[in-house]
Amino acid sequence: MQAAGHDAAAGRPPWVGGFVDPADVVSIEWWPDIAQQARRNLDRQNVSHVELRVGDGSAGVPDRAPYDAILVSAAFPDVPAPLVEQLRIGGRLVQPLGTGGREEVVSFRRTASGLERRRVLTLARFVRLHGRYGYPP
Repeated sequence: MQAAGHDAAAGRPPWVGGFVDPADVVSIEWWPDIAQQARRNLDRQNVSHVELRVGDGSAGVPDRAPYDAILVSAAFPDVPAPLVEQLRIGGRLVQPLGTGGREEVVSFRRTASGLERRRVLTLARFVRLHGRYGYPP
């Protein structure tokens, strides 16, 4: 599973609710201080199976792909192509779609031909997704 460091830092493990098996989670965070806070929170909860990285979440973590699930915790109008490529066929992806400020959180399933939009989960407000495949830093 690939997720944003902020989810861990906020105490919201992405596997809650049966999203994925928590055995193998990779989290990538743009901001080093948030990644450090996430590590402290995970350590405090004795969670040792989450690999935290600092980097460009819009590019994903290709060296650990393919993923059964990807949870994006920042808004962009489209799902970045590298995330689609890193998702296993049959895998699930959840991402807020929009420009940052008022988004639809949408669930997708990966098919042989790309992403299939499943449904809107909720409306929410997210920060913008920055990086090579997101908004410029």
